[in-house]
Amino acid sequence: MSLDRRTLLTTSAAAGLLATDRTSFAQAQPQRASVPNREPSASDTVKLDRLDSSILLIGIDRPSAHNTIDPSTFLGLGRAYYLLDHDESLRVGVLYAKGADFVTGLDGPAWESALRGGRFNPGTQEFIEPLGTVPPRREKPLVVAVHGKTQTIGHEVAVPKARAAHLAKSKTEWTSTRACVSCSWLTPRWSRPSIGSC
Repeated sequence: MSLDRRTLLTTSAAAGLLATDRTSFAQAQPQRASVPNREPSASDTVKLDRLDSSILLIGIDRPSAHNTIDPSTFLGLGRAYYLLDHDESLRVGVLYAKGADFVTGLDGPAWESALRGGRFNPGTQEFIEPLGTVPPRREKPLVVAVHGKTQTIGHEVAVPKARAAHLAKSKTEWTSTRACVSCSWLTPRWSRPSIGSC
């Protein structure tokens, strides 16, 4: 199951509402078609597009690896979040993943080789850590379109410790390898975890 056109359009519409300030609701807006413009990306596994110049579409593109997060994808997400926060024309981001699953975990072998020399270093100041665990943290809103399996680090990618709005498809599987007292914070009230220890 991939992120279908309807889900992407619905998510984009929600992002459009977040991106609109209160005064523009009262003004007549001209009708125009929204055509995404390709944005250069720091990673081959993260695709960036602009929609109506104020919405940044951030796509995780590793479907053959079930969208596991490798260092390149982590760097691409961090660079995308930096762009979102520092480009004044951008009002909101939409994070989605291509393929059947959102994020099924870390790519262990890739991280093992990347971390042999010590801590992860993005190699640039134009980076905001995607999990929101260290400053600086992302400030602008992020709509997250979650679908398919969402495991381990996928939870933290979908629910970072920063401002975000969340959407989930009805067939989303939230899983966890550790027991927890309550995981209701993972999903809105209308979408409870369907499998796992939560």
